[in-house]
Amino acid sequence: MLKINAFYKKINPKKTPTVLCLGYFDAVHIGHRKLLYRGVELAQKNNCIVGAMTFFDGTDVGSQVFTYVERTHIFKMLGIDFCVGAEFDEKFKSIKWSQFLDMLLSQINVKYFVCGGDFTFGKDAEGNLRLLREYAKRNNIIVEVLPTVSYDYQKASTTLAKQYIAQNKLDKLHDLLDHSFFVSGKVEKDRKIGNQLGIPTANITYPLCKMPIKEGVYQVEVTIDSNFYNGIANYGARPTFNEETKKLEVHIFDYDKKIYGKNIDVNFKKYLRGVIKFDTVEELVQQIKSDIESIR
Repeated sequence: MLKINAFYKKINPKKTPTVLCLGYFDAVHIGHRKLLYRGVELAQKNNCIVGAMTFFDGTDVGSQVFTYVERTHIFKMLGIDFCVGAEFDEKFKSIKWSQFLDMLLSQINVKYFVCGGDFTFGKDAEGNLRLLREYAKRNNIIVEVLPTVSYDYQKASTTLAKQYIAQNKLDKLHDLLDHSFFVSGKVEKDRKIGNQLGIPTANITYPLCKMPIKEGVYQVEVTIDSNFYNGIANYGARPTFNEETKKLEVHIFDYDKKIYGKNIDVNFKKYLRGVIKFDTVEELVQQIKSDIESIR
């Protein structure tokens, strides 16, 4: 029911003293980051490794800010050594709070728990901070509880992040997350029309479980093999070609290597315009070239 995903070969949470950060970490916003940073700090001071609790992708369409894979990218970047994932299904929801903690301790040598002041767990969210502290004391574990973090006069939360995505407020979303909203995916073979038009694109499928951004054209930054490239992306249908299937198509500046099958991150920097149906392909090409010039 719980699966350990170690980011480095030598990591062994069952044998190594561990700081475990508790939460869902769907959006990995500034409140989550503060908690994760504290976990890393504690680990460094106490010769421990540090992990983060999270959940795998659900089946609800458009329900998540970041997918499980995307969260692991952020965790690793922040200095987290591993994450422990769980399926947030009916079986998991039925587990009593004490059983949940027992499961964690059966797989992880926990010495510190770090969580937020509103953290609850177990069946019907009956697990609370009092019960966590009592359980931890019996098992010689130290609990650190961090206060709520605010942004824009509100509690920093996944709900607020989703609100900004729905409103296409990329600047506010960036500040709440402390990084750009992004999509991770594997580059797929498509129609190769971009190549024919002289504007090659890397195409990825937008994850179903991820909350969709507004359809349109964006200035983006693309991460490929830990390198960063500027680019322009179109998300949505392709009405000029009478195609309704929504895709994320990215033209990467100054990149001419083979990219099919590679995993890339597309970071959304600025919304440029909405999707337009052009009368001719030539008009589409001229508009794309104009869009590219506007951000180069």
